[in-house]
Amino acid sequence: MLAQITDLRRVLAARRLPAGELRELQAGALRAAVEHACERTPYYRQRFQRAGVEPGAIRVPADLARLPITSKADLVAAGADALARDAAPAGSRRTSGSTGRSLRIPVTAAEEREHNLIIFRTLLAMGMRPRDRLAVASAMGAHHTRPYQRLGLFRSTNVSRFLTPGEQLLALQRYQPTLLWGYPTVLRRLLPLVDDQLSRVIRPRALINAGEVLDPHLRARLLDDLEAEPFQIYGATEVGIIAGECRSHRGLHVNADRLVLECVGPDGPVPAGTRGEAVVTCFGERAMPMIRYRVGDVIRILDEPCPCGSAFPLIEPPVGRHDDALRLLDGRRLYPGECDAFSGCREVLQYRFAQESAERVRVQVQLRRDPTDAVRADLRRRVAAFLGHGLEGEIEIVERFDETEIKFRTFRPRWTP
Repeated sequence: MLAQITDLRRVLAARRLPAGELRELQAGALRAAVEHACERTPYYRQRFQRAGVEPGAIRVPADLARLPITSKADLVAAGADALARDAAPAGSRRTSGSTGRSLRIPVTAAEEREHNLIIFRTLLAMGMRPRDRLAVASAMGAHHTRPYQRLGLFRSTNVSRFLTPGEQLLALQRYQPTLLWGYPTVLRRLLPLVDDQLSRVIRPRALINAGEVLDPHLRARLLDDLEAEPFQIYGATEVGIIAGECRSHRGLHVNADRLVLECVGPDGPVPAGTRGEAVVTCFGERAMPMIRYRVGDVIRILDEPCPCGSAFPLIEPPVGRHDDALRLLDGRRLYPGECDAFSGCREVLQYRFAQESAERVRVQVQLRRDPTDAVRADLRRRVAAFLGHGLEGEIEIVERFDETEIKFRTFRPRWTP
C-alpha cells in the first residue's frame, strides 16, 4: 500500500512540474526507454542498426526523427521479436481490430499499475470527486473493485459492450453514474431507446468521450439533453492514455511524463499548429516497447499554455484517423470530427460517408421516420454544403446499420488514387 501511495504522489506531482524540470524528466525517461528496447528487443535492435543510429544518440525528443516509424503491421509481423526477453508479462491487452488485424500487447504488473494511475490522474483533472460514481460504458472486461472503492471512494463500474443496448441502459439506470465514460458507438445505440433523452434514466455531471471521434452531430444530441460537462480523452490500446482534457477546456494535455507525442507529415515532424499523424514513444512499456509507434490519428499540437497551470503540452482533439478521410480534388481532406453536415437535424439518427471515386461520395443516412420531400431536400442541401465543390454526394436512406461493429466508422474512404 505504501508503494502505491508513493507512485500516486509521483504521478500527481509530475503534472505540476515546471516546464524545465518536465523536459529533463522526459529526456531521461526517453533515453532509458530506448536503451531498454535496443538491449532487450531484437526487433528494435535491428531497426536501429538498419537506420545507422546508436541508442545513445537518442537523447531528447527531437532526436527521434532519425528513427523509422513502427506500425501495427510491423509489430504483428515481428511476432516474438517485438517482445522484451525478460519482461515477465502479467497480462495483456488486445486492440479491437476495427482498422485491420488485431494486436495483442503483453503488459507487466508495473505497466498496468502505471496505466491505472494515469487514468486516475486524468479523471482528477476533470474534476472527479471522492464520492463520484464512474460508469465506463464501453468496457471490454470485468470491473475489479479496489480497496478504496470498498470504502465508497472513487467508485466505478464497467458496462460491458457485449450487453445489448437495452441491458446497457438498464445497468446505467441502476448504477446512476455521476461521470459517464463511453464510446460514441455505444452511446449512439442507446439514444433511440430513450428518444434522445438519456436524462430520463441518468443525469451524469460529466460526459467523457474516449476511443473514437465524437462527431458534432452526436455531441449535440447528447449535450442538448444532458446538463453535463463534456470532456475528451485521447488514447490507444497499444499505448494507454495519450492526452486528456482538463476543466479549462483549452485542449488535451499530453502525458509528457510517460511518452513523447510527435505530429508527423510525409517529410517528418511538422511545426506546432499544423496537422499531422500521431506517432508515440512510450517510456514505461517494458514487455512490448513502443518506439515511434504510428497511432494513425490526425492531430494538431498547440503552442500555447493552459490556464490550469500544467506544463503538459496541449493538442486539439483528434479529428479522425489518417485513413478515414474524404479526399477533395484539390488535395484537401475532410475528417469525421469536422462533419457538421447534420448538426441540428433531429431526423438523422446515424450516417456514413463512403467515397466511391474522386468525384463521388455515397451518403447513407438512417432516419427516425420515413422522410418527407422537405426532409429529403434538406438532406441534399446539407450534404452539398459540407462536401463543397468537386464532390457529388448521393444520398441513400437505410433502415439500419450493422450493429456488430465495435467502432462505427462514419467515414469510409473506399477510393484509392
